Amino acid sequence: MKRLFTFGCSYTNWCWPTWADYIGINFQEYYNLADSGCDNKNILFNVLQADKTHKFTKDDTIIVMFTSFNRCSYFKNYELYNVGDVVKAQDNHPMINKYPYEAGIYDSWISANSIKTIFDTKDLNYQFIQAMPYDFMWKNHKVLNTRTDIKYSTLVKDYNESLYVKISLDEWARKKYDFDSEQVVWQDNGMNDGHPTMKMHLDFVKAFFPQYYTEKATDFYDLNVKHFTDDSQGKQGKKFELIKKQI
Repeated sequence: MKRLFTFGCSYTNWCWPTWADYIGINFQEYYNLADSGCDNKNILFNVLQADKTHKFTKDDTIIVMFTSFNRCSYFKNYELYNVGDVVKAQDNHPMINKYPYEAGIYDSWISANSIKTIFDTKDLNYQFIQAMPYDFMWKNHKVLNTRTDIKYSTLVKDYNESLYVKISLDEWARKKYDFDSEQVVWQDNGMNDGHPTMKMHLDFVKAFFPQYYTEKATDFYDLNVKHFTDDSQGKQGKKFELIKKQI
C-alpha cells in the first residue's frame, strides 16, 4: 500500500493514536492532515491544500472524517482560528454569540459535496466517515433560528443520506463503552479529556476497517500504551510525537 491521507478534527488527530494512525501504520506514506477543533469548511480547505501539494492519484487512499455542524473557524490577524464547539464558546467569545447555526449546516453541505465532487471527478479511492453526530449539540445552540425552513431541512437530509455514515465514532463508542467513566483524566488540571481513548480508536478500526487491523496496528497500540502519561495533555502529545518519529 502506498499513500494514505486522512482529514478531520481532533477525533482524527489528537495527542494519542486515533483510528487514522492505526490505519496509517500500514501504509508506505501516511499524512494525517486533520486539525483539532476545525469545522467542515476547514476540512475542505485542508483537502484542497493537500491535493495542491501532493497531487492525489488513483493509487492513494483518502479517508475524511467530517465533524458536526456545530463548529466555526475564522480569520484574525491573518491566522485561522478553529473555535471547536460553538455552544461551549458562546459565553466567552463575542463573534460566536452572533453565529447562526444555519451557517454551519450550509457550510458543511458545501464542504462535503465539494470534496465528493472533486474526488469523484478524479476517480479517487476515498471514504467518508463521521466524528460525532452531524447535529451534535443542535438543541443547545442559543441562537438557532427555530423557524421551520425547508431549505435547511433539505440540506440536512441530503447531507445525511448522501454523505454521512449512519453511526459516528462518538455514537459508536458511547454505545460500546461506558464512555464518560473511561475517559482520560489529566492530572495537572483534573479535567476529563472528552475524546475516545486509544483502545476505542483501535476497536473502531477493527469494527469498520478490519483490513487495517493488523499486527502493525496492534503493536503500535501496545507501544503507545507502554509510554502513555496522564500527567498533562501537553506531555502526552510530546511523547506521541517522539514515538511517531521512531516508526
